[in-house]
Amino acid sequence: MHCRFDAGLSARWDPRDHLLLMLLRVKMRLGFPRVGSQIFLTHPLARADPRAHRYEHWRVMARALDLQLPPREKLPIPPSRAGRGILVHTGAGQPVRVWPLERYRSLIERLRQGMFRVQVACDPDQRNWWLEAGEANVATPRTVAELFALVDPAGAFIGNDSGPGHLAAFCGVPTFTLFGPQLPEWFAPLHPAAQTFEGKACPYKPCSDYCRFPVPVCMFNSSEEEVWQQVKQFAARTLEEPILHA
Repeated sequence: MHCRFDAGLSARWDPRDHLLLMLLRVKMRLGFPRVGSQIFLTHPLARADPRAHRYEHWRVMARALDLQLPPREKLPIPPSRAGRGILVHTGAGQPVRVWPLERYRSLIERLRQGMFRVQVACDPDQRNWWLEAGEANVATPRTVAELFALVDPAGAFIGNDSGPGHLAAFCGVPTFTLFGPQLPEWFAPLHPAAQTFEGKACPYKPCSDYCRFPVPVCMFNSSEEEVWQQVKQFAARTLEEPILHA
């Protein structure tokens, strides 16, 4: 059965998205034109400030549809949970956004030495690594529902620049995000207690799904010790209980 859509939009300025909307014969096509792609759109829109968080582009889209999204500082976020449980998710949509797993393992050991309960979760391609590292209870959520089940009891979230962190933030869980090729000011999770660790400098940054180096230096050069110094403060502050020195 061929579906016909009344409206379609893309919050990215990607001509491929705009062409797809036209090929699907969407009646109302909204987007931010680039390299002439306005010919595919019925409603070309002006982008938000390039320095702004990507959420602002969704607000532009919403206004074009006569909808009102609140400013970032007024987003309705559920209250933070009480407890000592930390969900650590080591996956990401692209390998260049993954902090080395062996450093995550050391970070988790330190958190546990500080008497924090840690649930490790990962992408399917990381599961065997964690099992071989001795993490018998590692979770590998394959659906949003399974991810919700892990986020729900968590008091804090630690992970890469990835979807699970954004979901945790919208569920009211404070997040600590390790950034690499992208910029925190653009993509930090939308939670008032969100904390970010910015990846190391690179002449090609920001980039997205690729890296010009054998390993992504922006992630690889973020040492375990400097990440730990920020994580232990985040955990102690967020979960409101002292952390032992490790």
